[in-house]
Amino acid sequence: MLQMYSRSVLLTFGVIVAFMVAAPRFADGQARARAVRIPDAPTCPSCSVIFQPIATLGGREGPGEIDREPLVIREDGLGRFWLLPGANEMPRVYSAEGAYVGTVGRPGAGPGEFVTPASLMPLPGDSMLIVDVRSSRATVVGADLKPRRTMVYPRDVEPELALEWPRSVMLQGWIPTPEQAGLQLHRVSLAERDPKFLRSVSPDSSQWRSPFDWPSVVRAVAGRSGFWSYNLYRYRFTHWSADGNMIADFERDAPWFPRKDKVIPIGNTETPPVPNLVRVIPGDEQRIWTIVNVPSPSWQRAWERVAKGSGDISVNSIAFEDLFHSVVEEIDLKSARVLSRTRTEKWIIAAFDGGRVAAYEVDPRGIPRIVIYALVRRR
Repeated sequence: MLQMYSRSVLLTFGVIVAFMVAAPRFADGQARARAVRIPDAPTCPSCSVIFQPIATLGGREGPGEIDREPLVIREDGLGRFWLLPGANEMPRVYSAEGAYVGTVGRPGAGPGEFVTPASLMPLPGDSMLIVDVRSSRATVVGADLKPRRTMVYPRDVEPELALEWPRSVMLQGWIPTPEQAGLQLHRVSLAERDPKFLRSVSPDSSQWRSPFDWPSVVRAVAGRSGFWSYNLYRYRFTHWSADGNMIADFERDAPWFPRKDKVIPIGNTETPPVPNLVRVIPGDEQRIWTIVNVPSPSWQRAWERVAKGSGDISVNSIAFEDLFHSVVEEIDLKSARVLSRTRTEKWIIAAFDGGRVAAYEVDPRGIPRIVIYALVRRR
């Protein structure tokens, strides 16, 4: 189920003081900010963004070909794109221009080998962290695609960002321990042999009930100061200091993105998928981009290859490119208003700093590819 979800995809404010209140407390005693609700109407209805293509990954047969939407896409310090094609497949690397560079590692449990590579995290400089789920370990891979260091890694959590590598790393996931239970984000030190949990926080005062409590799934990205978290199925994003103190909390008030206590992320043959927040892209101190997936008007076409009445559904039988369209919003945080909204028929599966996104597409020949676009404002 987690892999199915992963495919559907995956500051300083002058007004902050007015938003801080004496509110419910977190498990560690931290006060939380009241969420500022952002209304739906854009302040500039005629404003939009243009998708300017800058690179294509795959799109042809042979080395580096892409045969389906990848589980994960991340960008390293050299501007190269790292893909995890699917379960039990080795990571692939493409240049900033889209050329296939090579594949990392091989199947196995030895040095430079991976059993089930499932997550990636860029490290300072030009390295990448590859997390191997089944073996509970992570490997630092250098720019030459060779392993540099292997470490013990906690199970059932994904790496988000390195605040100060390796002594302060943000992870996300459900951990059933008295200290972390119900909290979504975990600041951890990976400097020693075994991981050391430093602090766990949550943007919600309520606890995360189980690993499949989808409305509570939270991811994190770096900001100009501290970091941002965002709830995938609540259209909510929160600014934190580097040590995990909440600074400001925002939630979109959008009728086309209803807040639900229970969701079926991709829907089924009779139910459309639910909207999901792919990523937030922090810009300057005042603005932020948000990338949202919404049901395509022809979402039912995505299920045409799924046998009716079948008890087991293969992820590869679902045409995700027909399941979703995407929406890009630019939001002014100072006024707490949407500046512009652009809907596209593209299915955006990832986003990167600097206002760039990755869309999964199938060309007229039926060959899959990943196209990297720059978001260009048009007024």
